[in-house]
Order: sequence, then C-alpha cells, then structure tokens
Amino acid sequence: MSAFLPGISDPIPAPEVWPPTIEHRRGPASVARHRAALRALVAVTMSTPARAGDGIVTVGGGKYWPGIVVGVRLLREAGCNLPVEVWHRGALEPVSARDVAGLNVDIVDATATARRLNDNRVEYQNEWRGGWESKLYALTHTGFQHVLFLDADAYCVADPAPLFGLLTNSEPFAFWSDLPHMDGCVKWPAVWPGGAAGVPAVQGGQLLIDTRAAWRTLAVAHWLCQHSDFYFCHVYGDQDCWRVALAAGASPYRCIGPADWVQPAFVCAHGGADYVVHRCQSKLFPGAEPRRCDAIPRESRVFDLLAGRPA
Repeated sequence: MSAFLPGISDPIPAPEVWPPTIEHRRGPASVARHRAALRALVAVTMSTPARAGDGIVTVGGGKYWPGIVVGVRLLREAGCNLPVEVWHRGALEPVSARDVAGLNVDIVDATATARRLNDNRVEYQNEWRGGWESKLYALTHTGFQHVLFLDADAYCVADPAPLFGLLTNSEPFAFWSDLPHMDGCVKWPAVWPGGAAGVPAVQGGQLLIDTRAAWRTLAVAHWLCQHSDFYFCHVYGDQDCWRVALAAGASPYRCIGPADWVQPAFVCAHGGADYVVHRCQSKLFPGAEPRRCDAIPRESRVFDLLAGRPA
C-alpha cells in the first residue's frame, strides 16, 4: 500500500477514478470498500509528526489573491504578528509576493511540494479539481503546531491570538458550526453508518487546530479529500470531511458556537468579540464588485484596502 502521509498507508492505494462513474460513487461494492477503508484508517496507529509554534494558514492565489492580501493587511493592522503561510497551486493560482513583502508571510507552492514528495493522487493543475483538497494538503504539511486556518475568502477583524487559548489537549480541534440546513449534507449510510454522533455541521471557513494533538483528525480528513472522487458525492467538500472525521472519533473537539450569518458573510465571535469574517457570498475577486454590507465588522476598511487606499 502507498503512504499518503509519512508512516500511514493508504487502505485504497489505487489511483482516483476520473471522471467518476456512478458505480464508483454509489455502487454497493465501492461504498462497502470505502466504509471499510475509513474504519481501518481511523483505528490505525499513527505517529505524531514534529510541529512547533503558532501560525495562520490560508490557501489560494489567482482570483483569490486580492482577498488574501486584504486579510494579511487587516491582520497586521489588528496588531497580530503571528507568521502566515499562504499555500497556492503553483501556476494555476499565481501570487505576487511583493504585495505582502515585509508582512511575515511565507508563500508555499503546494504543487511543487507535492512533486518533491512524489504525492500524485490529486491533480493540482486542474482548474476544476483539487481546490478544496489543497486545504487539507496545506494543513497536513505545515510546520506549525497550533494553527488558525482561514479560507481564502475569510479574514480576521481583530487580533486572533486569544483564540489559540481555546485549544487544549482534551479539545485540540475547535470550530464554529454552520447554518442548520447544512446539517443534512452528509449522506451518512454511504460514508459512516454510525452517523454524526452529535457533531454539528462544521463551518469550514475558519478552524483552530493543534496539528499534533489532532493529527488523527487531520490525517483522516486529508484522506477523505484525497479520495474526493468518491467522497465529494456524499459530503459537502472539505468542511464535511472534518465532520466525518470527528464523528468517526478521530479526536475530540470543541464547538465554539454558531457562526452568525450577516448577509453575505459569516461573522465568527467568541466572548462577545468578533474575530473572523468569512464572506462566502461576496468574495473579494478582482472586477467582481463585491457587495458591501456595513453591518459586517471592518467593512469600510476592507473596501479601502481592496481599492489600495492607505489607512
């Protein structure tokens, strides 16, 4: 069997099926094979990799790049000096390092990393595939131990350093829950017949992770994404992969509370303070004329930064 992460053998080492057939995604034999593989992976002995320090990880380039630059600048204006890693899919998602020069940002080419490590299950040079999967790739390969993960369309509106205190050895994975209608996205009989086990729908735009203590959750969610040819028919992308891993008992977790919906974005708060905005329905794409809503924290400053206006 191939090792999809160091020291962890893939129970389904065959190449992904693309385009996936109905039989591959829904056939009884394929469903049974994936269910058995997931059970085996959750139970396997895993060595915890070396990780150190606190940091912020985000993924994206190309059309997502302006929003990432805005997010980095907001972070620094909030007084946060934590290092930032921006992972992107090489030439498919170009970035401009000079836009974040001097802001303690490390830009990592996920495609180059995958080639160097001979990881070739997911095709990263395809506009329509590999985007959601690349988030888990970044999180399983970052050097940080304690991570605040942000989607490319999410950013901090206050210094997030206090949020890292939510991570403990007994709760090494923390998230805000999604809207109630997202609860039914996972087709549990095909994925994990034990069901949700009380785990609410994960709002995946922002997560706090101790990558050592929650390594099993990371590894299982990454495996699900690496087999997206099957799983993405039964779950809603990477955020439901987290939910499946937690429901399967990969590691304990903490639900911080619901992510508040302020059209067109989620606002994630803790202790009465707003920390993260995830503008999933009004992305800061170039030329897209994103919708402005002044009920969202720091909205005026976001649009000033997007337009290149100084403080």
